[in-house]
Amino acid sequence: RPPRVASSPRAPKTNMKSVLLALVTAGSTYGFAPPAPAVQRDVSLAAAMSKSIPFMTKPKNLDGMIGNEEFDPLGFCEIFDPKYMRESELKHGRVAMTAIMGFIGPELGLQGPGAPVHPNPIQAAVACPPAAWATLVLGAGIAEWQLNKGKMTYEDMFEDGREAGNFGYDPAKLMTPENAEYYALSELVHCRIAMIAIGGMIHYSFVTGAGIFGSTA
Repeated sequence: RPPRVASSPRAPKTNMKSVLLALVTAGSTYGFAPPAPAVQRDVSLAAAMSKSIPFMTKPKNLDGMIGNEEFDPLGFCEIFDPKYMRESELKHGRVAMTAIMGFIGPELGLQGPGAPVHPNPIQAAVACPPAAWATLVLGAGIAEWQLNKGKMTYEDMFEDGREAGNFGYDPAKLMTPENAEYYALSELVHCRIAMIAIGGMIHYSFVTGAGIFGSTA
């Protein structure tokens, strides 16, 4: 009789009920599992960006200042005293507001004694004699010296603790302790607008050769 070949063991039959039970159990367990923690966005970078220039970091040393729009792209307030920079901003703005009045005055028929008569403010400025410009610069320098009591650098200008740009000039007595911040912010906003405006007005007259209202003669 030929030798009997041993057959390979049969694979155990899969119990379908067991498989279904395992799937249902896994699904129910997943349903009661705690939700995965939400991925928190890193807001520290966004919080450190400037609100005026969103692609640049927030400037330092400006927190708490009136009119702080976080605009200091060159980082001047990290080099100089922010109070000195604020006073410079206010002085430039006040000069700009005065310059606007002088820029449009001749075109409106307002002439100072001995001033050149010309509707184009650029031509009028060029026609002024050097002595007039020297007197203007000297007068501004004397006023600056007196206002700062001889302290002309940012290192000693505020040793007396005074507020930047506040020289006590309020002839109409508009400011009170209650509205002081409102008026300070209003002046600062007007200063910033005036500095931009006078630049546009000067360029307009350079390009067109006319005054702001179109006068050419």
